Amino acid sequence: MERTSVHPPYRIEPLLSTVVAGGYCVGCGACASLPGSPLTMVLENGRYRVKVEPDYVEPDNGPDIGEVCPFYNASRNESVIGDELFPGGKPDEGVGRHLAVYAGHVTRDNYRQEGSSGGMTTYVLAELLTRGEIDAVLHVRRSHNPLFKYAPSLTLEELRAAPKSRYYPVEFSDVMEFARERAGRYALVGVPCFIKAARLLAEVDSVIASRIVYHVSLVCGHLKTTGYAEMLGWQLGVPPRELSTIDFRSKDPRRPANRYRVEVEGSNAVENLARSAPASELFGTDWGTGFFKLKACDYCDDIAGETADITLGDAWIPPYQYDPAGTNVAVVRNSRLAELLNQGREDQSLKLDEVTPEDFKRSQAANFRHRREGLAYRLWLTDLASTWRPTKRVLARHDHIDRTRQRIYEQRVLLAATSIDRFEEAKKLGSLEYFERSMKPLVDGYYRLYKPLWRRVAGKAKRLLARIFRA
Repeated sequence: MERTSVHPPYRIEPLLSTVVAGGYCVGCGACASLPGSPLTMVLENGRYRVKVEPDYVEPDNGPDIGEVCPFYNASRNESVIGDELFPGGKPDEGVGRHLAVYAGHVTRDNYRQEGSSGGMTTYVLAELLTRGEIDAVLHVRRSHNPLFKYAPSLTLEELRAAPKSRYYPVEFSDVMEFARERAGRYALVGVPCFIKAARLLAEVDSVIASRIVYHVSLVCGHLKTTGYAEMLGWQLGVPPRELSTIDFRSKDPRRPANRYRVEVEGSNAVENLARSAPASELFGTDWGTGFFKLKACDYCDDIAGETADITLGDAWIPPYQYDPAGTNVAVVRNSRLAELLNQGREDQSLKLDEVTPEDFKRSQAANFRHRREGLAYRLWLTDLASTWRPTKRVLARHDHIDRTRQRIYEQRVLLAATSIDRFEEAKKLGSLEYFERSMKPLVDGYYRLYKPLWRRVAGKAKRLLARIFRA
């Protein structure tokens, strides 16, 4: 597809019959963001889905709308895009091309206190905004229904009012339309697959290419459906229909940075509710179990946002993880942003330590393991079933891990899919207890796989003897 601002009719069947039909749509909205796209994004059953314009007639020939999709096989992968965007960066498998990797935090103006981590994401965006290098930030902000959505922040006050992580489905077609209709320079914030989609969109849309001048990625474990927020609220006494706000990551000054709290608010005809609890005390918050995870996330191999100008996440490695105030890890690829960070370090607005790509990968060790050895096995299983799946940089194989590890990855896939279905049933029944009761055997089975073999054998023997004596 040639770069253009004109919109001929698009071919949509190749995308619909592969990515969409296979369940690999991440709901980013890139396909709906093209000028004249016959596709829109609708929030159904807790996730964004593609909807085709009624009576749309697909041409025999024309641009393939799938070329902007991050999971479509015609799309170029992150390594190719990164090599073109950042030829001066040092290559690294896993982190991508980069100029520097840092661990640090903001030291002024409560950025650190207000953010989920070290406050560096908001700081970088605020510096670009106040220096006049961008006119707005396109990012996820609180909303009413749904709870979060992409929106522009045109002022520092709007930007500062929207920090923190959002484990909630969003799509960016509305803000792409905003950028297309309103001349200016914008920074887009998103998870790695959204940033890749925006890069692909810019390759075929000259207006978007000229207006989104910075791409900021957040490190991502996986995306959730709306069920995750609703489950947390429900456990804290706020049923799904009454949930109005949620803070997924409220810092606890008495605990390490990765031991955060969840805070929710809601209201009903009788009272306004505000509740909180440590995330670790709530059912279904272990990221490894993958409750409410989108299927596409199990087929993603980009953790470090390799196509972004800068990627920011949590420095969950010693000694930083023990600081309850939070510390960022940052992978810098854009020379202007590298300069901005160095200026912040010189004027003591930032406390920065230069670390290595290996440090970054250690901060996301479980995530990399799931997206490398785990992805290889999931690709092998999909190929064994002879069904379509995205082409990835990881090669399909099964002989690199033992049977216990294979079962762990199989159980994670089952937990993700089952949690989505069971929660919808629980909402119809009005029973959170039904959800927890139906999921607990699967969760218990998952955790048993982590026990040493002798303990699993002993446990089976104990259960067998108990059945014999009961008989």
